[in-house]
Amino acid sequence: MSNKPILYSIFAGMITGVVVGLLPLSLMSSFNEMLREIVMYQLTSANASKEVIEEALSKINETLIIVMWITPIATTIQMILIGALFGILHRYFINKYNIKPWYYALIVGVIFILLTEAIPIFASLFLNQQIINIVFKYINPFMIFIPGILYTILLILFSSIKGPWAKLLRKNHQCIRY
Repeated sequence: MSNKPILYSIFAGMITGVVVGLLPLSLMSSFNEMLREIVMYQLTSANASKEVIEEALSKINETLIIVMWITPIATTIQMILIGALFGILHRYFINKYNIKPWYYALIVGVIFILLTEAIPIFASLFLNQQIINIVFKYINPFMIFIPGILYTILLILFSSIKGPWAKLLRKNHQCIRY
């Protein structure tokens, strides 16, 4: 039983995590404005006083500076772990059914997009559409699907093309076997 699909998925997750983790830094002003508007909407909906709203908004600015620098590291770690889990699913499909690995990389990528992006967005639309409207005002809806799309493309690439990653796996063959 080969661990290649798991390692390919971890690599895809790691690269996706780095890229996606850096996006908020480039969109910091939009992200800050979006969070402020969401907090104002929620606190106004809860009939909070003007003082409470102002205090919450000032704390957002303090916290956001720290969060923005932690986000790339946290996102990379998160995507490595998610990559490992989806890599196990990828390996299961390859071992259970005898079809090309890139085909299962596509299936795993679609499952990833559905579970981590599409279903949560659609659920949020039903739970509180106003917050989703605020998010879409500042962030293009396509941007929300970038992690899943990038992960899927990388997983298909790693699964179907022999590149430096294949040499790395061959070189360390003894280290990655059970």
